Amino acid sequence: TLYRRFAHKGELCLALLDANLQAFQNLSLATLQLMHQQNASYRHQLEWFLQSTVSYTLANEDYFCEIQRSPLGESGHFAMPHSRGFAGWCSASCVTRR
Repeated sequence: TLYRRFAHKGELCLALLDANLQAFQNLSLATLQLMHQQNASYRHQLEWFLQSTVSYTLANEDYFCEIQRSPLGESGHFAMPHSRGFAGWCSASCVTRR
């Protein structure tokens, strides 16, 4: 079964997100490099990045909520640079989705 490899649902969700997140990171880097080569303003690059990050997060919200509810989220092992803001958003979002 899946739980022989994963200790809990949070680890499974994190593994499922791994390839997807790498693809998002690669696309973001390539797009920002292209925008820089085309002399796009920093503001335009930032706006694109923020919009794409929000879209990615919302598209994968169910996975993030499961990770946040799992022992990974409860123990703080799923720490992100902006973890307090993310954890607050995720907690509020996940509670309303239960």
